[in-house]
Amino acid sequence: MTSSRDDPSAVVETSRSSNSEVILLNWPLIQDGWRSVFYVSLTVAVALLTGWVTGHKPSAMLAALTLAISMWRFWLPVRFQFNYNGITQTVLGRRSLVAWRCVQRCELLRHGIFFYFTPDRSPFSLFSSLYVDWRDRRDELLRFVDGAMRNSVSPSRRSTQSRK
Repeated sequence: MTSSRDDPSAVVETSRSSNSEVILLNWPLIQDGWRSVFYVSLTVAVALLTGWVTGHKPSAMLAALTLAISMWRFWLPVRFQFNYNGITQTVLGRRSLVAWRCVQRCELLRHGIFFYFTPDRSPFSLFSSLYVDWRDRRDELLRFVDGAMRNSVSPSRRSTQSRK
């Protein structure tokens, strides 16, 4: 097992022989390399642009703070534990569990998977969803999610779409 304390960019491993859980660590600030530099630069640029346009430093600081808070998943490490109870998300020591029966549908993206908690397909469904970047564990995570969804959700509620 790789410890995230030894290497913060490491994906936390589980026993490959045991299919009882999959554990992932998502921390884009550390794991995404140059893309991280872009996001940090964008945050600074928005603050500078706001300050330049308004000529008001407090407005610039408010814009930077608002953007930084809205990007919390980028700055903080998020640990996802997939087991047959559901998806446990741990941030700053606080855990939250989403049971598989609450997952209405999944959507596969290029680098991860979206779990939707409402059957609604409007743009507002993103507000009740969870995105998990699978890093280098795509096949393992998809096998596990498929098995968990098959065991806990009726086929009429399950929908998986792929977008490349």
